[in-house]
Amino acid sequence: MLALKDDAFTRNNYANVLRDSGKTEKAKAAYRQAIATDGALVTPYINLASLLISDGDIDAAKTLIEQGVVATQGDDQARLQKFLSDLEAAGKG
Repeated sequence: MLALKDDAFTRNNYANVLRDSGKTEKAKAAYRQAIATDGALVTPYINLASLLISDGDIDAAKTLIEQGVVATQGDDQARLQKFLSDLEAAGKG
């Protein structure tokens, strides 16, 4: 997949495949690579934060989403702010 096109969008999709195959640590690394490649792409933040929450690492998820809020703009930024608000409202923040 990455041999065809190595960009943040493809890395995020590759991470989804890894996640769905139960390879969560590899998926987390791929999501982090997607974020490093394009910090303005909102989906890897949400996908990685969701995995972190599933692992019980709420603080890391919150920190990640806060970083995403800073790195994004417009609707993407609002989406991350809502994710963070929902996380905090659920008592996980």
